[in-house]
Amino acid sequence: MHHIQILRDRCGFPFDITSAYRCNQHPDEQNKATPGTHNRGLAVDIQVSGEQAHLLLLHAMTMGCFTGIGVKQKGPHDRRFIHLDISKTTPRPWVWSY
Repeated sequence: MHHIQILRDRCGFPFDITSAYRCNQHPDEQNKATPGTHNRGLAVDIQVSGEQAHLLLLHAMTMGCFTGIGVKQKGPHDRRFIHLDISKTTPRPWVWSY
């Protein structure tokens, strides 16, 4: 959460975290062969789009602590998000889209 608070301060706007830690019984985790970064408490999904998504990505990249960045910017604005994680065990650094 420390990194996320720094990111919020740098962005200068509030944002909603729509997903963070997920237990083994979470539907998204049950569909995976191995637990993901959310299951290990290393990831968050932040609801953001448009200009704010651009600014969030800019600051997240320059902070240097986020090793995984996933971007979903299609569909309704309230369903768009950016995934950030600090995993060091999966192929990293890595960027992907949904």
